[in-house]
Amino acid sequence: MPFLLNGTAATMQTERTKRLREGHIPSSTPVSECRRVESVEDLETYELNEECVFVAIRPEDNAVFAERGFFRSLAKNYKKILSDASLDDCHISGDARRFVLRGISHDSPRIVCRLGYAGFQTTGTDPEYSCHISHDCAYPKIQRFIPRLLGDSHGVMVSFETVGHIAHLNLPTERLWAKDIIAKILLDKHKHIRTVVNKVKEVDNVFRTMDLELLGGDDDLVAVQHENRYTFKIDFRNVYWNSRLIQERERVSDTFYMGDVIVDMFAGVGPFAVYGAGKGCLVLANDLNPVGTQYIQINAALNKLTDLIHHYNMDAREFARTVADHKILDKRTTAFKEYTIKPESKIHFLMNLPKIAIEFLDVFRGLAGSIPPDRIRTCVVHCYSFSDAEDVEGDITQRIENVLEYRIENKKIIKVRDVSPKKHMYCIEFNMPSKLLCGN
Repeated sequence: MPFLLNGTAATMQTERTKRLREGHIPSSTPVSECRRVESVEDLETYELNEECVFVAIRPEDNAVFAERGFFRSLAKNYKKILSDASLDDCHISGDARRFVLRGISHDSPRIVCRLGYAGFQTTGTDPEYSCHISHDCAYPKIQRFIPRLLGDSHGVMVSFETVGHIAHLNLPTERLWAKDIIAKILLDKHKHIRTVVNKVKEVDNVFRTMDLELLGGDDDLVAVQHENRYTFKIDFRNVYWNSRLIQERERVSDTFYMGDVIVDMFAGVGPFAVYGAGKGCLVLANDLNPVGTQYIQINAALNKLTDLIHHYNMDAREFARTVADHKILDKRTTAFKEYTIKPESKIHFLMNLPKIAIEFLDVFRGLAGSIPPDRIRTCVVHCYSFSDAEDVEGDITQRIENVLEYRIENKKIIKVRDVSPKKHMYCIEFNMPSKLLCGN
């Protein structure tokens, strides 16, 4: 018998359980009818019942399990619970694969039928693989249990971003009354989180920094973030950072090739700069925020890429013209300081300032100066923008052409992420026409 179906629940002694013992509520009361948590103090004594099905798979039957996959959508690896000392009497093999199925009863006809259909024994006739499990656990699945704890109908908790040891929330108005409770849960649930903050208002300053309220934990907003093979140090209160852009950083850096030149006009603390230098590219990284420029240097050093990353602190238009003054747009220019530039090397202009980046495209008109069109390197633009229009392509195209006064052919508009239900972030990628760079 390759599977073990084990009893009922991961349980916590609760006020509800106490009332059940005293006969005040029927035993059939569902878990969702739990009392509402009103304060952090209330949370300290709050516990919750949950019914689960536990399954263990013998090593020799792993291949069969993988082949059948009949309840894969219901299974969540929960080895921590299943490895608890309270299971010693079950004699589960240490190398068995262990799973918990949440939200279903151990005697559910659906599960029994599905197991039976797949050819697995479910009667528990083998005493070695038949036992009842009870386990104490805190906040089993935070996104699923927040609505129950708070006793409202506002859906799951707003997702949070982690930046090193910091949990960054963006709570809606209807959740603000419970902000201290949510912070307490996050600190208890996630041991690597030491600081919980909430964004107080929308970002509206030139440096893209956030107005943050400390909800719990240490007042320490300088974090170290590990992303793929890179390390970033971030002063979260004073510089811009978005952990949700990791896949976008990977996608864009996949278009870089050794020998290319990366010109990052709004570099922040240098994530694109580090990714580019990690691919063997020369990087010129700029940010108007002097703290951002400081952290570009710090992160270049942390990742041992100082030879490839050159930092600037100036207005983005001034920076682009400064770069052009080095004549790196000209194929005949073969070096920038100690770095060799090949004629076939591309130049990538990164413009990650979605709110207003399109407005800065005007700097490209005539940027190459007197360089003949046939000598201008391929200049690839990665420009970010928000749009809430139904016709996204039409909206973005119109705004770009209004600024450039030029029709851009063969551009790609890539959806990066959802900012809100109606507002989305996009990356517009295209080769800047040589004629436009010459000012024609």
